[in-house]
Amino acid sequence: NTLKYQLYQNKSKKMFLPNLKLQKTLEENIRLIIKSNFEQVNYLILLEEINNFIKLNNLDGLVLGCTEIPIFFDKINLNKNITTFNSVEILVDHLINFLNVKI
Repeated sequence: NTLKYQLYQNKSKKMFLPNLKLQKTLEENIRLIIKSNFEQVNYLILLEEINNFIKLNNLDGLVLGCTEIPIFFDKINLNKNITTFNSVEILVDHLINFLNVKI
């Protein structure tokens, strides 16, 4: 849905979307997380495909746009020189700030 509804596409900034192979891998592992099949998540394949995506596109950062991605993302020992933006943490931070202002 993140890709389908273009939640993070911004016309003013260059965005690189995962290729179909990586999209399929992410989708399969997201479905495993949703079903609580954590032991079946293929961390090695995720690591390899995400690192290839980063190298191919010479990326500085990644948006972890789906709520399930951060669950397995911390377990894949990704190159630590890349900035990640966890959409769940960003949402929570903004919600807390919003509530603090309203109180």
